[in-house]
Amino acid sequence: MSELFDRLAAADPTRRAGKLLIPTWLLSILFHASILAALLISIPRIARGLPVKDDSDAREVGIILKSEQDSEVVYKNPEQTYHERPQAKESPDTEFDKVQPDSPGTKGDTPLPHLETPLILIAGGASSAEGTNLPKVTSAPSSAMSKTTFWKVEATGTSFVFVIDRSASMSHRGTLELAKQELYQAIDQLEEKSKFQVVFYNTEAFLIPLGDGKLVEATQINKSRAKKEISKILPEGGTNHVKPLVLAFGLKPEVVYYLTDADMLSDEDVNKLTTLNRQARIPATVFSIEFGNGPNLSSNKPLRRLSADNDGTYSYLNVMGFGPSVGNPASTE
Repeated sequence: MSELFDRLAAADPTRRAGKLLIPTWLLSILFHASILAALLISIPRIARGLPVKDDSDAREVGIILKSEQDSEVVYKNPEQTYHERPQAKESPDTEFDKVQPDSPGTKGDTPLPHLETPLILIAGGASSAEGTNLPKVTSAPSSAMSKTTFWKVEATGTSFVFVIDRSASMSHRGTLELAKQELYQAIDQLEEKSKFQVVFYNTEAFLIPLGDGKLVEATQINKSRAKKEISKILPEGGTNHVKPLVLAFGLKPEVVYYLTDADMLSDEDVNKLTTLNRQARIPATVFSIEFGNGPNLSSNKPLRRLSADNDGTYSYLNVMGFGPSVGNPASTE
């Protein structure tokens, strides 16, 4: 063995005093290898944005795991684990675009229903007790709207009540029979979808037995039944002009025809009846027709006020001028 060292020493002058010195080329290789190792450890950390540690960290070995489902990258080493998830792509919030916070309806506001314009009928100027003219407005399907004429007084509406005086005085010159003939014609003119009723009165007031005391549709059957009941009515008894109008207004029709041969209403009666009528959603239009003997000499009649205050007209018929034909009075107004 000593011979081997002696030979090496003779060949390598760097060997001194029996010691083997490391050649410079070997030191260079070791130095560059350490630098290369440090770079191999540092480059992955820099790529991940992690701080580069000192030389002691060069000994750590990292393992990279990647999931194909969620693209999550997991970096593991003996001391710590890092998780990285790709940021979600921003997408427009379609639900937010549909309803903005400040837009109507987001704070519990109930949207208003769509309103359709109703059919409007202007039946004339209503003259109130104070003299104020107001339009009468009604709304109804066109199929229920009817136009009829009673004693040459024309009216349009969807519901009608005929109030007829049947007191004993209506036997004079056959006026009740004439009134009944006119009533038949007025009922015949009504459209089937419209409604009607008939009130007869003397000291008491009653509806003809049709429709259980209510307005009935103007069908051909109801028209025939009404005519049959009307034909049975005879003139008799005294008069109470308030009761039949109260009964008529209680049915809440749009049109009331009121026929009598005696203007015995008081101003107080007119006020009370007008107040009652105006309680309805659509107050009735009142057309008053008075039978009289001779010319009409009074210009301040309660019947005239009743019609004026309830949007209707007043007519006076001189029964002395009735000719042989039905409904041919000598004068009207």
